[in-house]
Amino acid sequence: MRKSHISGWVFLLMLGLMQQTLAQDSLRIMDYNLLRYGAAGIGCTPTGVSARNTWISGILNLARPDIFGVNEMGPAAGPTSPSHNLLINILQPINPAYRAATITFNGFQDVTNMMYYNSDKLGLAQEAVIPEPTLNLRDINYYKFYYKGPGLALGDTTFIEVVQVHLHASDANTRAVQAEAIMHFLDSLARPGNFIVQGDFNGDGSTEQAFQNFVAHPNADCKLNDLLGLTGNWHGNTNCRPAMTQATDPNPNNPCGSGGALDDRFDHILVSNSIFNNTDDVRYIPGSYWVLGNPYAPNAAVGNTVLNYIKLMSDHHPLTIDLEISKAVSRAEPLAGVDVMRLRGNPVDSKLRLKLALGAFEGRSLKLEMTGIDGKVLKDWTFVGQGNAQTMELDIAEYAAGVYFLRLLGDDVLLDVEKVLVNQH
Repeated sequence: MRKSHISGWVFLLMLGLMQQTLAQDSLRIMDYNLLRYGAAGIGCTPTGVSARNTWISGILNLARPDIFGVNEMGPAAGPTSPSHNLLINILQPINPAYRAATITFNGFQDVTNMMYYNSDKLGLAQEAVIPEPTLNLRDINYYKFYYKGPGLALGDTTFIEVVQVHLHASDANTRAVQAEAIMHFLDSLARPGNFIVQGDFNGDGSTEQAFQNFVAHPNADCKLNDLLGLTGNWHGNTNCRPAMTQATDPNPNNPCGSGGALDDRFDHILVSNSIFNNTDDVRYIPGSYWVLGNPYAPNAAVGNTVLNYIKLMSDHHPLTIDLEISKAVSRAEPLAGVDVMRLRGNPVDSKLRLKLALGAFEGRSLKLEMTGIDGKVLKDWTFVGQGNAQTMELDIAEYAAGVYFLRLLGDDVLLDVEKVLVNQH
């Protein structure tokens, strides 16, 4: 009896240590200007898209981002488009879980933004184009991701919201208007958030109005922060060399490269107060700000092979930061300990069919709840357990295509949960 008592305490101690170990996860955020990838206008594209695959594949295999936003993607959709090539032939061979957001482009742009993400860790809850009613420029794209932690079915998740932007190259006043449009959009959400604004800002210093619109915004809920805190002029400033992103090769031997010294800080990843101050389960990991291939960056060298790929691929260096997610373990897991509910087919259309093994709950009043990804209960069904061979059919014709969760409860205790993928009806 005494031995059993001691073993129980050892088990509980080990369980506690395990939960502490698993209580955090990390995400890598990456921004990269791909220099007209698949767009006409320079000697290495469009015919050279596949030729550039080796270079960008080597870079991404090293970086392995969980959120990967790009500038200067060729504006085309479909199975032969540059954006699809990047997903199928480059990202998914590295990790089959990579997914792509929707590419957007308008009649005024010859290159556009694009977004990819690791679906093992993240889902895409929302995407939108931020309106610029007075400008005929490239789209500014907004993406809202949710973290796929074990508590997701209970609404125990964390959202990360990313704006991917390529500000105007030659007009500071236009850049200021674009930045103001982004901040107006974030401000209109009327809440704090784990916001990231990233991309090619094309600015020369912190005093430029566009940058001030980001970092000096009066609403603390959406105000952004420069993780390196660099002020003043950036162009040619030796104090800013670790953050510089352009150019990659003073003497390029390929049309995709760009001559000139590494003397501009054009590319940025800015974060909101929620991330900067770690107030909403996401924090920046100090020291993780990394300009890949920048010889002055205080990070590990990328190696000669990848460094050469960076020089060949673009006139910009890629940029990454790492974030820590503190909601990797939910405090509310299913308690049944066995599979008591299985879906008969998934994805589903208008009918959701279940097979239930409820011998231990026979004769008891049970409840099924359909929830959204935010944990909000959309509909519930009450029924009585009828043994180990019970089947049910639920009408879900009212639900739009998307991701939902079906929860099984008894006496308000969670017994099991299944993710439901609803097709477009």
